[in-house]
Amino acid sequence: MGAGDEIAPRFTQKPSLKQEDNGKKLVFSCALEASPKPEINWFRGTTPLQESDRIKMQVENTSGNTYNVLMNITGVTQADGGSYKVVAKNKLGETVSFY
Repeated sequence: MGAGDEIAPRFTQKPSLKQEDNGKKLVFSCALEASPKPEINWFRGTTPLQESDRIKMQVENTSGNTYNVLMNITGVTQADGGSYKVVAKNKLGETVSFY
């Protein structure tokens, strides 16, 4: 696969969820491959999440067409419980992973 090839997003590493700081911080992470760079959206249930003082989102290009995708939630409370999903999409398609 050459550098100029376009590919729909696909996960290359199984998504993981870790608790840190005695359960007060959640770290969601996954790795994916895509070209062009995918748009990333996070959801709790069906509600889109936005960055805030408590929620930080990051997409870092690790090499070529591969990306590490992270979301950290700090100050976790019972209200943060539920199912989460990440959606990665570009003009060629999209992929979804659930937590």
